Amino acid sequence: MQYRHLKFFLVFVFALFLLKQFCHRQTDGFVVTKILSSLNFNPAWEVTSLDEEEKSAVETLLDQPFYYLAKGAQSYVFTSEDGTAVIKFFRFDHLLPRAWFTRCVFPFPYERYRVKKLIEKQLGLMKDFQSYKIAFEEMREGTGLLYLHLNKSNLENRQIKIIDKLGITHLLDLGKIEFILQKKATLIYPSIAHLMQTEGERGAREAITNLIDLLHSRYEKGIFDKDPDLNTNFGFLGKKALQIDPGRFCRETRKLTPEKQRLELLRITDHFCQWLTPRSSALKEHLLNEIQRLYPFTEGEQEVAQALSLPYHYLGKGGQCDVYASNNDLYVLKFLKSRGKKRELEKLKKAFSFAFDYFAEETQILYTHFYPTEGLINPRFPDKIDLNTALFVLQRKVTPAGEVLKQLNEENFKVAVDKILSLHKSIYDRGFSNKDPQLYSNYGFDRERPVLIDVGRLESLAERPRGVKQEFVKVKKRFCKNLAKTNPELIPYVESAVNEILESYE
Repeated sequence: MQYRHLKFFLVFVFALFLLKQFCHRQTDGFVVTKILSSLNFNPAWEVTSLDEEEKSAVETLLDQPFYYLAKGAQSYVFTSEDGTAVIKFFRFDHLLPRAWFTRCVFPFPYERYRVKKLIEKQLGLMKDFQSYKIAFEEMREGTGLLYLHLNKSNLENRQIKIIDKLGITHLLDLGKIEFILQKKATLIYPSIAHLMQTEGERGAREAITNLIDLLHSRYEKGIFDKDPDLNTNFGFLGKKALQIDPGRFCRETRKLTPEKQRLELLRITDHFCQWLTPRSSALKEHLLNEIQRLYPFTEGEQEVAQALSLPYHYLGKGGQCDVYASNNDLYVLKFLKSRGKKRELEKLKKAFSFAFDYFAEETQILYTHFYPTEGLINPRFPDKIDLNTALFVLQRKVTPAGEVLKQLNEENFKVAVDKILSLHKSIYDRGFSNKDPQLYSNYGFDRERPVLIDVGRLESLAERPRGVKQEFVKVKKRFCKNLAKTNPELIPYVESAVNEILESYE
């Protein structure tokens, strides 16, 4: 008997659970209580008042009913009967802590957790409200915001009729509710697809230009967006671009440089660029050209872009990197090996960063890529390597010193060794040490100019001091060890040249 009662109880509970899930699916979880709050008036959330013409337009919009459209992470969205505007009500069930969680007190170990969560919720709401205030005050045209109501007010007892997903009508007093009124736009991808069908590429080009100009204007105002998803957060009103979800705006502490703005634009538009590729290569090209128009590449950046678009083939591997060479034999890409040792990988990244920041000319390093991006696309790269997630260094390809030296007579050999020693000395004088000075393999020549090819053991002397004698005695030993196998007669010259360098520091 007890078993039958338990079984009945479990079936009953399961049925309630299914009923709850069914109701949630039918309503999208919307109930009026979820958009109501007990927030007090905060002068920080007051915004610039509308002029009479704007007020009249808002009043006219609010005279019509609004129908349920969708829900997002921050709000429930209803669209106007004429389809020109949306009203967004904040999801306070998501943005604010539960009432019981606010009032109760937990035992000591858990009370800190409760307080921490309360603070996180409060800060999160402040950031959301601040984001919409920034959008309304500084990017009203670019976001299509018509009215922002973050503080309760009498609002002349304005009431609005909304119809939920089940067709149930609710009459709301807008003076007691925080909400956003915004122009309604169509999402980016369907808008561009529609323009291509109705107006061809010409209309789509104009819309894409407006989109890039919108993103550029935001950068110029020093506004950063933490959620710049073109697929869901942007749209078009005709051909005018709008950021329809400005809920993650914040102020930049310092303005992004043009180079970083370009990289950010390439990252944001990468998925859109890939979407355009099979549909219209001309529109994809137009998108990239518009970014180039606003942020022209420097000569060095153009070389990097061209180098990364070339086909590559596998060249070989070293202890620290796998090396690929471009098919035109002008560049090499070195992919860093982690070997499961994070500390070693970080040291390797630091060495290449030192080389790029301080010795770009001496090492011929053009570009380092140590953080994930979304703007690097090279479909011709072998072994299915994704450049966006790989750790790599782009370097001009030079001839290793070993190949150059074996072709020289004694006099020119001495000149070449002097150049390499001079390069090593200049690196040391600028506060760095190359811990692996292999004459034949780690140095090279770009015509007659010496180049440090392998910089994986480059270290800052400020972090790991090395005396002059310790540094150059090691160089002498390494060089002489290399020469012992090929040109032993030149060992005395190398010893003499290194001794002269040591004497110059005395």
